[in-house]
Parts: sequence; C-alpha cells; structure tokens
Amino acid sequence: MLALTGIALLFLSGVLFQWTLRHGKYRRYPFEQFALVGASAAIGFATVLTRPNVVHWVLFLVELVTLAGLTWYISIGARFSRGETSLKLGEPFPSFTLQDSRGGTFDSKSLQGLDGKTALYLFYRGPW
Repeated sequence: MLALTGIALLFLSGVLFQWTLRHGKYRRYPFEQFALVGASAAIGFATVLTRPNVVHWVLFLVELVTLAGLTWYISIGARFSRGETSLKLGEPFPSFTLQDSRGGTFDSKSLQGLDGKTALYLFYRGPW
C-alpha cells in the first residue's frame, strides 16, 4: 500500500505539471512538483527498507530517476535570470538561424532588409 502511495504522488506530480502548462500557470521553479516527487522518493525508500523485493526496488528507482530529472530541469532554469530570457521594450531581436519545415535553413538576417524595422516570427513546433 505504501508503494502505491508513492506512485500515486508521482502520477499526481505529472498531472499537476500538465495542468499548469495547459492553463498558463507555469512558474519558472515548480517547487510543488519537487515536493511531490521528493515525497514519492522518500516513501519509495521507506518501502524498500521495510519490505525489500524486486518490485519495490524498481518503483524506488523510477522515483529516484524522476527526482533526478526534475532536479536537473530546475537547475537548468536556475542558470538564467529572468532578464536574460526576455527582451526589453524597444530592444532588437537577436539574430538566429534555424531549420525550416522543408529541411533548409532560415536566417533571421534575411528579413532585415525589408523595411529595417518590423518582422513577425512564428515558431511552430511541428513534427518534422
């Protein structure tokens, strides 16, 4: 029963993360996710200590890997201050080169000659 509680917390963490993304409530540091996954790993550890068997060890390893992945995800977000990831009003958009949907490359500098001021960039995450 204790092992199922840990997995339920892990599942709840995933559902909460998806909900925050879909409803625009995402924060830079999702600490509630970290708390749920950490509690799940702690419960998994307690389960392994009290009733060690292969199933409990596998569940505990899944919880540990999830905790490590979430810690890594949060640490990536911590590398950049909020000012580094957003543009200020009137600040020029940085130049970039990306692969387009046909396999070619798109260079943002190719649009600079149009009128020198305006360009609209739409980033679509397609399956290509």
